[in-house]
Amino acid sequence: MRRTWTQFNMTEAEAERAHKLGTDDNGIVRRYSHKVDKTQMRCSMDALGPTLELAPPAIEQEFKDVAYSCASGLSVFHAAGLENYDVKESNTAWLNQRNRSSVALLDVDTASPLDRKSAARIV
Repeated sequence: MRRTWTQFNMTEAEAERAHKLGTDDNGIVRRYSHKVDKTQMRCSMDALGPTLELAPPAIEQEFKDVAYSCASGLSVFHAAGLENYDVKESNTAWLNQRNRSSVALLDVDTASPLDRKSAARIV
């Protein structure tokens, strides 16, 4: 994970803050992390349904639900001063395979601090 933080100019504290944003129902996966030692952090998450890459939306309502969930997750990131440019099918999963009404963004490690130029584009 440390490589990801460096790649996206994210400190360990910012990565931990990004992990704490998720509640599943807000469009971001709930992550649990704890430091193993000075160089490692172990993360886990609740079991979810398949990614959209494996199980894409099939009907119009599922497409709308995906759009709403992703927008909700991104607005939580932005409100916390973070941005995420890695939203794609393989980084988004159904919260529940049977009730495909919402998804969560998975790869929160790729979030990075929101800069002023990005903030201007979002508003």
